[in-house]
Amino acid sequence: MENHKARERRKTIKQGKPYRRLTQAVNDLKSEKDKAILTLETAQVTKSLQVTPGASDKEEDKMLEVVREGIKKQKEAADGTKAAFDASADVQQKRLDKKMKDEAIDKKLQELKVRKGK
Repeated sequence: MENHKARERRKTIKQGKPYRRLTQAVNDLKSEKDKAILTLETAQVTKSLQVTPGASDKEEDKMLEVVREGIKKQKEAADGTKAAFDASADVQQKRLDKKMKDEAIDKKLQELKVRKGK
């Protein structure tokens, strides 16, 4: 009986205007927080993409070369991973083929044994 009363009281509270207003306020604050984070992230990205006024062409070339080297290394690593995966897939396919052949041979042997036994 006590639990039923407590449940009814919680239900009444959740249906009340103060609860709905509080829930709405919390949701509004969450939305405002998300917007603020996006604004800050956008500002940070914009700032990082701006050209440094004192940077010379040589410095820019060096920075671009570093980025290109990083991209090249990532591509090589991805190619190596792909090659390893392909080799692994080939090995797995060969194992599966061998297993299927072995099962077919075993099945044929069982059929021959049954025929011979009759």
